[in-house]
Amino acid sequence: MTDVGVTDPVRLDDAALASLLGADRVVERRTEEVAYDLETITTQARWWVSGRVERDGVTEDFRVVAKVLRSADRSPVWAFVPPEGHADLLEMLDWRVEPRVYASDLAAHLPPDLAMPRCLGVTPLDEGSAVVWLEAVTGVLATWTDDDLARSARALGRLAGSSAVAAVADRVGHPYGPVMARRYWQGRLSMQFGTAYRDAALWHHPVLAAEVDDAARRRLLGLLDAAPGLVAEIEALPLLSAHGDACPNNLLLTPASVVAIDWAFFARLPLGFDLTQLVVSEIELGRTPAATLARRQAVALPAYADGLAAEGLTVDADALLRAHRVLAALTAGVAAVPLERLDEDPRTLAPVVRERLVLLDGLLTPLGL
Repeated sequence: MTDVGVTDPVRLDDAALASLLGADRVVERRTEEVAYDLETITTQARWWVSGRVERDGVTEDFRVVAKVLRSADRSPVWAFVPPEGHADLLEMLDWRVEPRVYASDLAAHLPPDLAMPRCLGVTPLDEGSAVVWLEAVTGVLATWTDDDLARSARALGRLAGSSAVAAVADRVGHPYGPVMARRYWQGRLSMQFGTAYRDAALWHHPVLAAEVDDAARRRLLGLLDAAPGLVAEIEALPLLSAHGDACPNNLLLTPASVVAIDWAFFARLPLGFDLTQLVVSEIELGRTPAATLARRQAVALPAYADGLAAEGLTVDADALLRAHRVLAALTAGVAAVPLERLDEDPRTLAPVVRERLVLLDGLLTPLGL
């Protein structure tokens, strides 16, 4: 299917934009694409739309974000998805969830230390795409401190423990939430990583042959064997509200609150789900050393538990740690070898693989794997 979505939301005429902004008229407007270095299959583009509007005779500046969302099968990446995975992936990456969440009353029910951009409106483009118009939020771009990590973990804990948020999740959240771990394992993890790890040819790659010894390969294969049991353990955990993709890229730190963006996977998800992305994603992206895993866990888990307690939900610390470890092993552990980067220069790839192996050890050793 070809991409028939817009390439620029300026197709919204000035009168419609003025109405969206609650203004009398648009005096001046500019559109600039937002630079974003991570590929998202259901996001076609993000744009800054800014300028000046007139409201009650007064001219003032405005700046908003226009996020163009599209069905996954309109992405160029779709060509690389095996046909047998099409149906499941379209359901898991349901582009309609995020507009539905932004258009809901979720913002009114978030805990005091967590916020989301105000949605100005959703503009349908066709049956497979839409533009979500959001207020512009400026967050701190500096490297996170332990205090930032703790602050975000506590906010996510309060999100998880909130009964008001749970009611919204039940209405507009991703329907895959309760079975997300199983579907993720059966789909991307099993089909991509499971197939690759069991193919002897993979380990002949010069960097992998040099960096991944027999013991590490056996651990990865053992993890694949253990995965169905880990999935079953995850599915037995309590279902709480979760952002669903709580990496620091999606958490903007402002003086007043943590502002969470990209709500495409908001749902009822297993206890501790958001901790996995919060703790591990910066290591996977190479922004912080794998050796910091234990410290990041020591900071984030108690803060998350404090957030749960603030909403009246007390969780045993050992049970929370176990849930986090199992979730992290199933996701970041199985995806330890950076298959998508094997074409890179060996001088760049080798240190990435070494760091991923340190992470793998930190994830599997506490589980006895």
